[in-house]
Amino acid sequence: MLGVFLIGYVIGRTNFYTNLQQNKKIVHWVIAIGFFVGLPANFMLARYMSAPGDLYFGLTPDGWLETVSYALGVVPLALAYVATLMLSFQTKLGQKLLMIVAPVGKMAFTNYIMQSLIGSFVFLNPRLGYGGQVGTVYYTLFGLAVFAFQVILSTIWLSYFQYGPVEWVWRSLTYGKRQPMLH
Repeated sequence: MLGVFLIGYVIGRTNFYTNLQQNKKIVHWVIAIGFFVGLPANFMLARYMSAPGDLYFGLTPDGWLETVSYALGVVPLALAYVATLMLSFQTKLGQKLLMIVAPVGKMAFTNYIMQSLIGSFVFLNPRLGYGGQVGTVYYTLFGLAVFAFQVILSTIWLSYFQYGPVEWVWRSLTYGKRQPMLH
């Protein structure tokens, strides 16, 4: 994770994302390499994790294959997704989409906590316990439904309040005094 933070830090400090037109060739390379490396590695990771007792590619499942698949899959694929979004947000349709999902970003901490609570309730055993009983398609559809719910809820919330509830608490604690909540 330290490497991911450092990548984000370098991208932020160099203002790479603000000079997108100048960096378009690099962005295209990031997309191509990220999908080329990330998709197969994540496929291998998903296969390995779905049946950890099975043998894949003649290797015993002692954990190192999962680690290598994770390392080669997650970061390149995440960078490819981000680069694709960066390019798509340069179009008019992408800018309209960005305006729709922007409230979720303004309440990112609240939405992160909400996703964790919803996912824990639905998938972990002391509650509904659907974890391990549904496949990746259902997880994906569930995630998209939760995100759509959060887009609607965040839009409504921010029409009345300046911050999400967790962001408000965090901001109030940071500044040492109660911050204004209403518009």
